[in-house]
Amino acid sequence: MFRWVFRLMFWPFRLLRRRPIACVAVLLLVAAVVVPIGAHLWALQEFREAKTSLDDDRAGEAYKHLSFCLTVWPWSVETHFLAARVARNSGLYAEAEAQLAECRRLQHGPSSDTQLETLLLRAQLGDVEKVENGLMYAAEKDKVHEREILETLARGHMKLMRFLPALGYLDRCLAQYPDDVRALDWHGWIMEKLQRQETAAKDYRRALELSPGRVEVRIRLALLYLGHYDPELAEPHLEILEKTHPERQEVQLGLAQARFLQGRTDEARVLLDGVLAANPDSPMALLYRGKLELQASPPRVAEAEKYFRRILQDDPNSIEALNGLHDCLREPSQEKEAAAVLKKYDEVMAKGARMQALLAGEAERPSAKADAAYELGKMNDEMGQGDLALYWLRTAEKRDANHKPTHALLADILKKGGHEEEAAQERRLAGP
Repeated sequence: MFRWVFRLMFWPFRLLRRRPIACVAVLLLVAAVVVPIGAHLWALQEFREAKTSLDDDRAGEAYKHLSFCLTVWPWSVETHFLAARVARNSGLYAEAEAQLAECRRLQHGPSSDTQLETLLLRAQLGDVEKVENGLMYAAEKDKVHEREILETLARGHMKLMRFLPALGYLDRCLAQYPDDVRALDWHGWIMEKLQRQETAAKDYRRALELSPGRVEVRIRLALLYLGHYDPELAEPHLEILEKTHPERQEVQLGLAQARFLQGRTDEARVLLDGVLAANPDSPMALLYRGKLELQASPPRVAEAEKYFRRILQDDPNSIEALNGLHDCLREPSQEKEAAAVLKKYDEVMAKGARMQALLAGEAERPSAKADAAYELGKMNDEMGQGDLALYWLRTAEKRDANHKPTHALLADILKKGGHEEEAAQERRLAGP
């Protein structure tokens, strides 16, 4: 028995010794057939993985899978087209344009698919208003691409910080496709920006039910719970994130905040010191480090004060840092500064309450007048939120092209940003 097995194993070597040229020829022929077939089958698997990764918003992984496909199938229009979509979703707009150009070359001109993808690329680049009508016409005529069109229009407006138009497209998308994870994710993000945390949490929870691997959504949901001082709800998400992405600074900060709220101060201190070693200016780490010093027995007031002052150097409107600094100013000699800090705290709180009221009104029933949007723009500018300030001021400008305070504030902001020509135009519109 073993003798026959032994002979069978060494039979190819004996044959190679007797007829070397014939054996090499056969092997080369087999390799010429087997290797291309194997490469083709592997490319098919990689192509399927790329499509799955793109659907799950893992565009980086999708591009890695496609790199092999492009090597094996350089003539495939379908592969180059998928590469264009992946590049667009990754923000690699030059690469997306190059892949679309290759599609047009291979098929000797544009197709309906490449024309649509070109419009989607323009929308995502920021030309959303120029292609909006054409894309909506396409969405009504072509239900196959309706969801992607609505998502991309929303994304184009989100890039320009135009939350209300983006919200309109996402609402329409979710009405048609209630399990669209990407739309739920972005809807929750906008709700957070509009101070609608309960709605945002609901969107995030549903997105994670449908797609548990969405790391960014899980991080935002955990931090949302911690912002409401609810470590019990945040804990399950933090445990998952600690296993899968312990290197993320947001995860370490979330864990530190949860440990602090749970009274596990030693663990919180170790986590915070780790974050500050990597990022000494982290506002959240500085804030909770200051809180830990105040809770020490006895309180280390001088050390806590240093942490709070470091935050206020970069963000004079930080509510929690102002509150912490006020708690530190306990000596009679600091009474005057304590009163000034308290006054600033009350002003910022009042402004925050006013902003929440305006945002709630804009989310539920947007005004046709410029006043509310102008006020939101002005408050965001005062709080150092430049992108949001520009968004609301541009919104006010659309509602009333003759609203002089809007043009005046836009001129100031654009000038500070180095946009001299645009600032001069806004200054002319503002008048004397």
